[in-house]
Amino acid sequence: MARLKKLVAEARRYLNDGEQVETAVIGMYRYQSDGRRWEGTKYGALIATDRRILFYSKSLFGSRLYSHSYPEITSIECGRVLWTWSIKFTTVRTNCVLLDTTRRAEAFTRQVRSHIG
Repeated sequence: MARLKKLVAEARRYLNDGEQVETAVIGMYRYQSDGRRWEGTKYGALIATDRRILFYSKSLFGSRLYSHSYPEITSIECGRVLWTWSIKFTTVRTNCVLLDTTRRAEAFTRQVRSHIG
């Protein structure tokens, strides 16, 4: 949980004025853009704000940030994969999966659904 809090704190610098973090999960994140092959797996925080979803990861070589506004998101679902939970969401251009290690996938998914309808 300390790692999640640290990543969320570092990601706050990328938030817009007045944007608020609502919930976050930590885990392994993969995405597929424009039907291409799945991109490399990153470990980091998936953060839901009142305006968008952010994925933020940090490594020795820098940080990565992916942002998806709620109007871009076409679907989101969660399910159990062995002992972890997965969160899958789709945008117009990408498919994204996060394997959640904190068991907060259901709450995260509910929060995002409240924004996408």
